[in-house]
Amino acid sequence: MTVLSRLCRLSVAAAAVWLAACAELPAQPTSAPAATQGSATPAATPRPLNREAEVLVTLAALHEDSLNQSMTLLPLVRERAQRKPLERSIQLHANELRTLRGWISRLPDRPQADYLPRLPEPGALTRAQAERQYVQAMLAHHDAVEQLARRAEGVRLRPALKTLLETVRARSQAERPALQARLDALP
Repeated sequence: MTVLSRLCRLSVAAAAVWLAACAELPAQPTSAPAATQGSATPAATPRPLNREAEVLVTLAALHEDSLNQSMTLLPLVRERAQRKPLERSIQLHANELRTLRGWISRLPDRPQADYLPRLPEPGALTRAQAERQYVQAMLAHHDAVEQLARRAEGVRLRPALKTLLETVRARSQAERPALQARLDALP
């Protein structure tokens, strides 16, 4: 029986939360045909959703997960050439997360939540294990961003959020081949 590390279990939990949130997002906006509007009351009224809020919360959670994965690997990487991309990724995701959190805090009934990174436990992983876990988590992260972007296509979003989502999606698509090659090259 394989025992998952605490970080891996947290990633699985974050993925489950993300999938539950995405399951509630419609693939396309739904509306009743013009002939049936107002003619009958539906048996069960679905709960009202703030779809933009769901996109914001999901994208923020994906950024938090990316930050956690990057900060788990960073202390184990000593070479400057390999640290630079991780440091840039941390800075970029932290800035985007700050923007997302600001938008979330202005939504009705949404308290401001501060992101506190989960720092790695000392000696929990070797560098090879951490790197493999990081690359696998980033590939899953890129898949999640792609799926979120597809699911959010029918949701009305503020222009700045739409631009951010498109930027994150493009960056994910550009990074994916290099990550897959990196995973294939790992022992």
